[in-house]
Formats: sequence, structure tokens, C-alpha cells
Amino acid sequence: MTTSIETRNLIDGQWVEARGGSTRAVTDPADDALVAEVSYGGAAETEAAISAAERALPAWRALP
Repeated sequence: MTTSIETRNLIDGQWVEARGGSTRAVTDPADDALVAEVSYGGAAETEAAISAAERALPAWRALP
């Protein structure tokens, strides 16, 4: 028996659920067994991730 994994979105260093609560099943193509239920982010999560990336860019750019 296989156990499924639940995953969330990593945004701005925090693991967060999709704001709408949506998830998507990920299955093994060999036997259709459920591998994971992943948070399915939408526009709000996309905007939050883009904002976090913009704030982080100067520090990353300064790395040697």
C-alpha cells in the first residue's frame, strides 16, 4: 500500500495552501496510484510568488 503526500506552495519562504483550497492529484502513470495531492495555486498565489521574487532579487544579484 502506498501513502500519498500532501504538498503546499513555497512562497516567500513559507509553505502555504492554495487560497482557494484547490488541490490536484498526481498519479503514477504505471498504475494510476495516487502519489500526491498538491496545492493548486491560482492568480493570488502567482502574484504573491512574483512579489516575493522581486523583493529577493537584489540580494540574489549581489551574491558573488
